[in-house]
Amino acid sequence: MKYLKGCDCMKFENITKNTARKSEIKGLENATIIAERQVLPINDITAFTDADGNPQPFKVEQADVDVLAESIKKYGQLTPVTVRKLNGKKKYQLLSGHKRYFALLQNGEKTIDAKIIDCSDEKAVEIVTNANIQRDKPKPSELNALYHYYKNSIGEDQSVTDLSTMFGVSAKTLYRCIHLDNLINELVELVDNEMVSTMAIEIIDELDGTQQKVLADFVTIEEKLLTPSTAKKIIKMADEDIEFTVENIKEYLSPKKSKKEKKKYSYDFFNSLASENPDRYESLNEQELNDLVKTLLDNYFASTF
Repeated sequence: MKYLKGCDCMKFENITKNTARKSEIKGLENATIIAERQVLPINDITAFTDADGNPQPFKVEQADVDVLAESIKKYGQLTPVTVRKLNGKKKYQLLSGHKRYFALLQNGEKTIDAKIIDCSDEKAVEIVTNANIQRDKPKPSELNALYHYYKNSIGEDQSVTDLSTMFGVSAKTLYRCIHLDNLINELVELVDNEMVSTMAIEIIDELDGTQQKVLADFVTIEEKLLTPSTAKKIIKMADEDIEFTVENIKEYLSPKKSKKEKKKYSYDFFNSLASENPDRYESLNEQELNDLVKTLLDNYFASTF
């Protein structure tokens, strides 16, 4: 797949301004509400999969589940999960609230509070994707996965601009996240961990896989954010056919400044003589040279006049 290049995209940090959790998940406004909050057997709920059997595209971090599990032990389940009833079955499909679901399972709970809705497969995909995108700060790789997931599921005819509006981010931001497809896993992880600027993605994806591995090693060792300006310098280095190694990148970015030769004497004439015959002047300091010159000049003028 060919992706557009040259977008002067916004900082990924600005996504958080558009993706703060809303009071209602987008898509639910058109769903039929069966129950606002009902206690269900937790074993009657299954994780979401689309019509082709694909799971929801976001990872559930165990650390987040652990924190939420402890909170639920203290305060109980404050917010219901959202499920839809599966046709002709006493089973429900989880649409939002995966962390709460896994936290309750981890705590050994037998029941779960749930909002029950009825909706189409297409609407279910929309609810799942928007439930994830409305989190505080989705990772670039998650936006990338969400884009492909939605396109593959129901959005084949929609443009990047259409989907970015649906996801609540700028089209420029989504373009950058799509370019993660051109990076190796190590670099994708560094982007997610904010060690590589999202604005550098479209620059470094010009490197081949071997070069990207070296770059990932360089960023990991240096432990400094890879900015767009630094990325451009690294691309220039690659274009100059310099051997692409971690050490060469470090040297290229921080060339050793040639040390100015320390002048031994305050008079350039003395320094010039010393540079021509360093051995002769090695043991002579400036005062000794001054005395020697004075003696030689006195002798010269004494013999001349």
